Amino acid sequence: MSAEVVKPRRFRLHGLHETALIFLVLLGIEWIAPGPAFLARISPHPFWIPVILVSVQYGRVSGLAAAALATALAGLAGWPAQTPQEDFYTYSLRIWREPALWIIGALLIGGLRSRQIRDRQALEASLQLAEVQRNALGGFCEALQAELGQFERAAATAPAGSIAAALEALHTLRCGSGSEAAERLPETLAAWLGEARWSLHLARDGTLHRIAAVPREGGCEVAGALALSRLYDVARRTPRTLSVFEERDAEILDGVGIFACAIQDRYRAGSLGLLVVEAVEPSRLSPALGLSIGLVADTLGAMFDQARAPARAPTEVPSGARELVALAVVDRARRGGRAPENAACAR
Repeated sequence: MSAEVVKPRRFRLHGLHETALIFLVLLGIEWIAPGPAFLARISPHPFWIPVILVSVQYGRVSGLAAAALATALAGLAGWPAQTPQEDFYTYSLRIWREPALWIIGALLIGGLRSRQIRDRQALEASLQLAEVQRNALGGFCEALQAELGQFERAAATAPAGSIAAALEALHTLRCGSGSEAAERLPETLAAWLGEARWSLHLARDGTLHRIAAVPREGGCEVAGALALSRLYDVARRTPRTLSVFEERDAEILDGVGIFACAIQDRYRAGSLGLLVVEAVEPSRLSPALGLSIGLVADTLGAMFDQARAPARAPTEVPSGARELVALAVVDRARRGGRAPENAACAR
């Protein structure tokens, strides 16, 4: 998308036909009129007409050419006769006064006109360049619009960007067991976050242990256990996703990730672990991404709770159940006339 300003060509003659036609008409008058040097006796000389017209119309070069042609034709048509009172110098000054004035007039008038022509040509070149740039920008905009529409259609129909696929991934993760978390979590996070770097840490004996990550090497190990533990202490007391878009969270997340969310334990009202997102695609990075991470963390918490629920149900007794069992044993012993031998055990 480039164009050079077209500069006016120097020493280019214009209006040759018009100049020749005007001089032919004037010479015809000279030959038809009676007496020698008829035009030379007219003041001002009629040859001023083509010189001024050509200079005003086409500029300095054409004006000088018209002045030179007028001088030659004036000599061809004949100069006025020398009077007895004139010497050679006086006569030469008289007959060369008009040709000299023609040349001076062509230089002055033609010079002004040439400058106007150059300015006009520069404006025309600038206008042509602006039109070329406008057409190029218009073409780029159309191509960009077509690519944008294609990208939006691809993003809307892609599995990673489909809401149905993302919800299906959450459902699959929720229905799995705790041992399947490391296998199903990458697919779920890919459906919600796209290409991302993340790590999942579970708390055991007060210490965080990484059980899954993408990529498998690196990740939060670079940040150090102290920073990760500090982040976990803050996340499990915060009922939301920590985000670098929040000033109060940016200092805590510095060096660890861009989003972090605790995995809540619904039965014990505590935390099971920490989900940390370290990097995502720039096109997906937004404050609303924390909501998606929160959904995945809630689903992980529900999955772990559901995986532990069958093992907990036979052993745990709801509050007040033991007292009800003891009263039932005592009442049955009284009705049968026997001492409540198992009452103490029931209690």
